[in-house]
Amino acid sequence: MQINIPNGSYSLNAGMSLKVAEDLTIHEGCRYAICGANGSGKSSFVRNILFHHIQKQCKGTVQYLYFDQEIASQYYYTKAYFSYKEHRKINNVSDFIFLTLDLHLRQNIYTSDKFILVLDETDKYVPTEKVLDRFSSHSLTMFNVSHRGDGATTYSHHINIIRENETHAVLQVS
Repeated sequence: MQINIPNGSYSLNAGMSLKVAEDLTIHEGCRYAICGANGSGKSSFVRNILFHHIQKQCKGTVQYLYFDQEIASQYYYTKAYFSYKEHRKINNVSDFIFLTLDLHLRQNIYTSDKFILVLDETDKYVPTEKVLDRFSSHSLTMFNVSHRGDGATTYSHHINIIRENETHAVLQVS
């Protein structure tokens, strides 16, 4: 899988646009850090630009697993379901993430050509390194959306989103 996102200006939502300063190529199996300040357009980039280009350009089946910033509500719903239906205890958000990943990979590893994992501001619940260690044998393409630009050794590529004004942000790749 190789996804190309051409440079240019992309309209997001509510009058916000994101300028991709240079052509961006996403490679299967790589790990990407998407960094930027609050409100810079990191999550909007993933949902509106990245996913759109993946769906347009990928052949075969693509499985997405997206843990968003509101993971606490996902966790409480799943915790209630598993304790009631499955008689299984989930102690914290980290357990929820690993249980979901385990179930998803077990069910889809043979039916999907590509697997994409997005951790959107979830690093306070589970360190990215733990996810990578647990699933190192799987060829997953991973995006970690974060305010912080640390952990440079963990990622193959950094995508930085810089807010220029109220309606425009610029994406830079390093």
